[in-house]
Amino acid sequence: MPELQQTPEQAFSAALSRRRQAGRRRPPSAAIAAFVQSVSKAIDELNTHAGLDQATAQIVRGAVLNDAFVPLLCVREGATPLAAKLLADRWTALAGQRRTRRPLRASVEPITLRPDDTLLLETFSSRVMEELIATSRADRGRRTIRWLMDALRMSLSDVGRMVGVSDETVRRWARGTTGIPEAKLALLDTGGAALARLLRLVRPDRLPEVVRRPADAFGGQRAFDWILQGRIREVADQYERELAYQA
Repeated sequence: MPELQQTPEQAFSAALSRRRQAGRRRPPSAAIAAFVQSVSKAIDELNTHAGLDQATAQIVRGAVLNDAFVPLLCVREGATPLAAKLLADRWTALAGQRRTRRPLRASVEPITLRPDDTLLLETFSSRVMEELIATSRADRGRRTIRWLMDALRMSLSDVGRMVGVSDETVRRWARGTTGIPEAKLALLDTGGAALARLLRLVRPDRLPEVVRRPADAFGGQRAFDWILQGRIREVADQYERELAYQA
């Protein structure tokens, strides 16, 4: 695996320190949401630097976030170094990273549990679930973009035309540097479902060539022209009708 630019402890410590300062000005629920998002971002950065594949990275993110409640309590008690170490140890165990520097040693008092921490845990669990759902959707969108590009030999610009955005926006989505809006994710989902239907009708190795041929079924245009207009579901419908008629 690639060598990390910084130790996991340093990555989580920096993320938690920034979030702790911002959290002082927020209500508890918003501070918890910010904590979860900050930890999630740090995990993504570490996963990327470590070269984890997408499936492994998603599992690591979910496992570390689900185990982040005690680190959250550490941050509340002012024990950010211990929180960073706990998160780093969990990430290191799951990602299979070897430590290249001495681990951070934190000397702190035991964490105090309070009667109302049940509510805190419920809020935390809810925020973790929201974060995992959001990142899962983004992962699904990135997979669909790559699938469309591979199966139909589409460029970033082609995918952008299909969903009504620039090629630079699609590039940022594919890299995970920006999130995919719900409306655009729905268009990508529609494209992915239609592509699955097309691949059942046309051999995968022939599909890119077939959709680029002018055809009467598409008014003399290419099916690919319809796809670029965001009409990939209509393309799949038309091919199904044609094959049913021939049968």
